[in-house]
Parts: sequence; structure tokens; C-alpha cells
Amino acid sequence: MGDQKYNLMLSEKRAQEVSKLLFKKERIPWMSMEVLSHGKLFPLVPSKDNTSKALNRRVEVIIRKID
Repeated sequence: MGDQKYNLMLSEKRAQEVSKLLFKKERIPWMSMEVLSHGKLFPLVPSKDNTSKALNRRVEVIIRKID
């Protein structure tokens, strides 16, 4: 679905929106979050059908403790 550049842009936007939500709703400081997007680089499962493609559209969050 779509070209790789477009999909990477969607991935970046999805990750940015999650970080904004975590900041606004959960008060997680910006400096404790790192926003990365990988597009199709690290799929959870092989993208063979719509179900597996949906599983690969995700945001993984790592929050680091600030000393």
C-alpha cells in the first residue's frame, strides 16, 4: 500500500502523535522519550496479507528514567 517514502512518513507521524499523547495525557517528559520510526524495516510478522500488515503498523514505546 503506497510507496516506501509515503509509508515511512506515516510511520513517523504515528510515532510523533503517540509521543504527544504521552506528554499531554500522562505528563511524560519529552526528554525521557525518543521517537524513532522504521517503516518496513522491522516487521513483527511477514507482511503477506492485510492482517499481518496491520500487525506491523505499530508504535513501540521505551521510556527512560531521568536522573
